[in-house]
Amino acid sequence: MSTIDTAAPGNGVPLGQILVERGLISDEQLQYALAEGQRTGEPIGVVIVRLGFAQPASIAQALATQAGGPTKSEYGYAVGFAPPPVAEPPVTPAAVEPAAAPVPDPELARLQAKIEDLGGDLAAARSETRSIASELATAKTRVAVLQSELEAATERANQADHERAALDRARADAISQNADLAKRVAEPETEPARFSDAASHLLFVAGAEGYALVERDGPPPAAGSTLELDGTVYAVTKLAAGPLPGRRDACAYLAAA
Repeated sequence: MSTIDTAAPGNGVPLGQILVERGLISDEQLQYALAEGQRTGEPIGVVIVRLGFAQPASIAQALATQAGGPTKSEYGYAVGFAPPPVAEPPVTPAAVEPAAAPVPDPELARLQAKIEDLGGDLAAARSETRSIASELATAKTRVAVLQSELEAATERANQADHERAALDRARADAISQNADLAKRVAEPETEPARFSDAASHLLFVAGAEGYALVERDGPPPAAGSTLELDGTVYAVTKLAAGPLPGRRDACAYLAAA
């Protein structure tokens, strides 16, 4: 191993200082390496590499810089670090005269005032637009509610029409049945011979408030005979089929005697 001094005949800058200036080691590391070199007698570069403060290639570059040109050492061939940049002296800015106060421009002031007025008008128009949009949304909601109510009312009206039609049909059927019954009562079908062996019969009792039907066992009484019913004597005006729809009961039609 060759001997590496802390200073060399090149630029005379110690090796450790070169490493510190390049930021490769700190001042504290340099002081520790110098003390270690004094204790062991080793060159400063050897101590720095052994302690792991810097790489061998950095020591080779520092040696070449120290020598002032390309150098071959036990750490390899190196040409040296590039010279540090020279700081340029600060430039003193030239004194700047204060700018003259601008002269007010009446036309510019008028235009700025006009712009402010237009800005106010625009804000008012936007506010009115938002108000109209809100009213429109409310109106649309109301229209939707009214449309729903109209549909419900139409449905109820249609249902009422169906119910009215059904009632009309039922009323017509009832009228037809009453007419048929009235006809059968007015013109009963006489079948006295068939009723002679009837097991039961009806009494058709006509009154001021309508008529009543009384059912009895046995054959009906003969036409022209009389009978007492609830304290009133009645005469049998005729024998015929009863007025009940779908039945052929023997029926004696009575009138107060």
